[in-house]
Amino acid sequence: MFAEAHGLLATKCEEDFGIDFMCQVDLDADSRGASDVANTLVGCCVRATTSSDKKVKLNVGDARNLLNSRTPLIFILVALDQGGVASVHHRLIDADFSDELTEFLAGTAAEMSVTADRCANDDDFDANLQTCLGHGFSETIRLGLAERRLSKILPAASVEIKRSPQGQLTLVETVHMFDYYESGTPEQERAIVHAAFGSIEHGADRFRALVPKPEVLKYLRNLPAPTVLSGFLPESSVELRCSSAFGSVHAEFVRRRTRTHWAYVHSSGLSLITSHAKLVEGKRVHETEVFIDPLVDTKMEDLGSFADFLAACGPGSTLVQLGDDGKPDGAGFATDATFAPLHTVARFVASWRRCTAIEGWPRESVSLRDVTDAEVFHSLTGLAAMLTDERVIARYSFYLAPAQEDRDVQDLNPAPVRASLPVIANLSGDTVLVRFNVTASTLSLDGEVCGMRFHSVQGAVAERRALVQKSTIFPEAVYGGNDTTTAFGPDLQEGRVPREIEAVSLSWDESDDVE
Repeated sequence: MFAEAHGLLATKCEEDFGIDFMCQVDLDADSRGASDVANTLVGCCVRATTSSDKKVKLNVGDARNLLNSRTPLIFILVALDQGGVASVHHRLIDADFSDELTEFLAGTAAEMSVTADRCANDDDFDANLQTCLGHGFSETIRLGLAERRLSKILPAASVEIKRSPQGQLTLVETVHMFDYYESGTPEQERAIVHAAFGSIEHGADRFRALVPKPEVLKYLRNLPAPTVLSGFLPESSVELRCSSAFGSVHAEFVRRRTRTHWAYVHSSGLSLITSHAKLVEGKRVHETEVFIDPLVDTKMEDLGSFADFLAACGPGSTLVQLGDDGKPDGAGFATDATFAPLHTVARFVASWRRCTAIEGWPRESVSLRDVTDAEVFHSLTGLAAMLTDERVIARYSFYLAPAQEDRDVQDLNPAPVRASLPVIANLSGDTVLVRFNVTASTLSLDGEVCGMRFHSVQGAVAERRALVQKSTIFPEAVYGGNDTTTAFGPDLQEGRVPREIEAVSLSWDESDDVE
């Protein structure tokens, strides 16, 4: 018999899931002494045919079982002629056969054919049996299959199994780190871009949120877990120069590059991202983004000289990368056309600096990432504008209409005063109550004050409070009387003084100053 002739001690499997026999292997079947049995079991998948073309069929389940087995397998084809004489042919589940099975599973056919002329004959069986008994044979086949398949979607991919007394893992390496992940939707592409150009400290969290390509996982599932996906993210240290009408400022960045984008990345959490040229509405364009990492809490006080760089990136500024010799490496680019959101950052930095001049302004209350928080942005820019532009404070002069309908503002009598105008503004973690010292004039009718005209801000004092919910995202002035506020926004929206803020209101003292 075939099995005995080749030292196969076969045991029929009670349930057939693609393997018909599990075989111990007698390595010295002709010896009359004690047998030397191989330390590896071999599975045999047997199919018989009486067709003249010596062809058998494998279905999808058969192919999957042959590929998924961690036991060395031999496929055996038994061809019976019309007289019942059998010829036995075989194939190892080796690299070539694994590729054929995988191609079949990747297609839509329900069955695949295996013919005797694609198999080895009886004379080659012993040598092939020794091959599949070799240490790690099946794992090597699975490893090679995974590498070949992955190379079709991951250029120059390599797959390696690492083992130590502490455990094992599968290490996959490719050229471009982010080729492992789905990028077909705008959300997926954005997640990859932010993982590449966001904070290194939070990179692990962002990588875990990426969606691996299903075909990557499919080809690795039969290899030892866990799987480590590795690749390259090229980067180099560079210096950028920002030039504007006020001069030039330099800053150190790291330049990183992926297959689809490149960026200047700063340790503060700000990145200037540019896509490689892509086709949009028939034109080749580069898409840009000023990304401020929301996971990085860099306090404004910790920016140091980088705050000078950001403040310089206003309208009309240009950026250029400097070479090792300190000279421009290329023509550079105008922020107006490429990174216009930097103008917002520049305004944010300048406004924060003006606010820090307010007596009692809370330290470390503002972070760079707060530039994306509309309420914090409007708080800083609104307060700063009051300090620097007399037209802003004048806009909030008010007049309460008198009871007599025939009287108008021309009938009011002005009197110079020094006023204290309370303004409520929110930062990300605090509410700030700022009392502006203002030169003003009361407006009186028949000896009763019914309005006030504000002239200029002479100073301000800030008080840090617990964060409260305000009516608007703008700083709100409190005039007093009915607990209403007026927002320093575009439409002078009216709000209410938060309950948590004790009674505050506009107050004034007489002054000899005349405006």
